[in-house]
Parts: sequence; C-alpha cells; structure tokens
Amino acid sequence: MDNILNNATNAIPLKGGTLSVRSYADGDSACVEVSNSGQILDEERHRLLEGEVPGRGFYITRRILSLLKGNIDIRSGIETTTVLLRLPIYKA
Repeated sequence: MDNILNNATNAIPLKGGTLSVRSYADGDSACVEVSNSGQILDEERHRLLEGEVPGRGFYITRRILSLLKGNIDIRSGIETTTVLLRLPIYKA
C-alpha cells in the first residue's frame, strides 16, 4: 500500500488535486481502490501491468499480490487514475 499511495501522491499535478482510498468486499475478494487526479497514458499503464518499467516498487507490489493470489488493475478515466488491488478473503 505504501508504494501505491506514494505513486498516487506523486502523480497528482503540482497545482493540486485529489487522492482517495476506498476499500470494500466483492464476493470472495477484499478490494482497495486508490484514485488520484493524475492521468496515466495507456501505454504507461500497459507497461506497468506487464512489469516493464524502471524501479522496483511496483514490481515488488505486483509480485506480493501474485504470491497472495491477488491481482492489480489500473484504470484511467478523464483526468483520473485508479489502481485496484484485489486479494482473496481468508477463510478458516
């Protein structure tokens, strides 16, 4: 979460913007959405999801989610970007 929040904060334009975090359950998954008013290019979004970017933070985040049988998605909207983390809910 630290890496995702740091990236989201750094993506907000210098003039200011918004950062929001939302968590919820969706079926058998626990979800966290981190949204900001920064915009990501579609090409960059694909490179992030494929692990083809410099730096280790996002790579490590993807790897941890994979080991925990979760996933990550990045959605871009009009002047917004949302990162969705999805993890299976533990069942005893």
